Formats: sequence, structure tokens, C-alpha cells
Amino acid sequence: MLRAHTWYSAVQLRSRGASDYALEKRFSEAPRSDGQPWISTGNWRAYRRGRVPERSLVDRVELDFPGTRVWLDLLFWESIRLPAPDFERIYSLLAHVRADIADLLFVRAGFDKARLERRPRTVETFQELDRKSDIESLTACIGLIREAEFLGNKAQHFQGVSTAVRIFLRLAASWPLAETAPAILEYLTGCVFNTTYEHVPRPGPAGSGIPLSVQIRWRNSVVILLEDFEVLTTDHARKRACLYLADVYGLGRAVKELEAINRTADWRVVKSARVVRWFARRLRLFKFTESCLD
Repeated sequence: MLRAHTWYSAVQLRSRGASDYALEKRFSEAPRSDGQPWISTGNWRAYRRGRVPERSLVDRVELDFPGTRVWLDLLFWESIRLPAPDFERIYSLLAHVRADIADLLFVRAGFDKARLERRPRTVETFQELDRKSDIESLTACIGLIREAEFLGNKAQHFQGVSTAVRIFLRLAASWPLAETAPAILEYLTGCVFNTTYEHVPRPGPAGSGIPLSVQIRWRNSVVILLEDFEVLTTDHARKRACLYLADVYGLGRAVKELEAINRTADWRVVKSARVVRWFARRLRLFKFTESCLD
């Protein structure tokens, strides 16, 4: 359901908000009779509610709106399904994420370097996934959470949950995940992040007391204001980096200071403000990675 709804939201975004009727009429293969009114089947309403579309339709939509099909085919959806994948499948999922992320998790061994062996799990691994903050990093975190469940590794489970929540909240600030974020987070909290380990915050991993809608609005504010201040460009990789840096700086603090500067309407104040210079300097030094969704 979440997978199909997210694909539908991606199509809506690329089609600039076309109605269900317009989308069905555009991509229908049903023969049309001259002089007869075209009648909707209601299929696109069903996709919005979570029915998985036929592969032939997905491929036709992809031709007109490139980049939408990937939202249906992400490894992320398999990583969060119930019942959880078995241990062997978890390793396969981790090995098939983007190459730079797989290299964080595995080392090639053997004479021909064809055998993959798991690297030791370290704090630095989660820090690097946190810095990348894309859907592949989130998938890797989910895989590491699943692995920790099999191994009974409390520390890895806690690190995985904490990192995954931060990455998810950054991704949820942009479409199409913004549309389905509340339902996905509720599912993740109940089916993936839940644990009996006492040191994992409850209720749920995002137990900060700040509603998801508020956190998304804050992150959007940081992006919009830094774009207005000509510190940030509109590409996705830079937005992810900006949201990572906002968490490093302190999200609430960043929003408060940027909004205060925005009210001055004085360009000299904007350019000289400490928070603006802090983001500008770190974005210049940031090492960007391209996601499959960019």
C-alpha cells in the first residue's frame, strides 16, 4: 500500500498535480469510440489508496515522467516488509545497495575479490550513512536493524534506529515521501523500530515530543530560507546535505535564527549573519553523493 501510494505521489509531482481522471485518460490503452464519452474505471483512485499498478502501466508512465518507476522498485520496500526477510536475504539486500554504501558494509575477499565479507560494525559506519542521508542510506540502516535483531546486538539496533529516524525525517521534507511520510513512519515505528531494549526511546523512536508535521515544516523552512539567501541551490543532493547540517547545528535553533534574519529584510544583515555563513562554509566543503532518485 505504502509503496504504490508513494509511486502515485511521484507521478502526481511530475505531472504537476494532474487529476486521477486526467492521468487515467492519458495512459489508458482502452480503445476510444468517436463521439462516445470516455468513462473512467477508477483505477487511479485505487493506486492512490495503495493498489499496486500493472508493470505495463508503470513502464508507460516512466516514458512520460522519467524517475517515477524507481519509487516502486526500491529495495527499501523489501527491507521493511513483514515477515522480515531471512538472514541470508538481509545480507543480499545490503550487498545490492549503491556501491559506495555497500563498500561501507562489505570488503571483497578471496583471490579474485569475488567474495563479500561483512566489515566490523562501527560508529563511523552509521555516521557516514547519516551524512549521506538518501534512500539507499535509509535502506542500509533498515538492513542493519534487521541484522541486529538476528544477532541480538542491542548497540547496533539502537544506532540503526537513531540513524534511520534522522535520515527518514530529512527525506520526508521533500516529495513524494512528504505525502506518505506519516503512514510510513507509523509503520516503521510499529514493525521495524520497535524493540524491548530499555535504552531505545519510547513511545517510538521519534519520541522527542515534536509532531512529524512540525519537524517537516521546520526542515522545509531551513531549505526555503537558505535558497532565498542564495546559499542553497535546488538540487536534491544539496538539500539533503543542508538538512543533515541543520541537525548538526540544531534544527530548532537553525529555524529560529534564520527566520529572525529573514524578518530584517536587510541583505547586509543576511550575508553577515553567523548562521548563514556557517551553512555556506560547510556546504562548500561538503562531499556530495548522488542518489538513485536524483
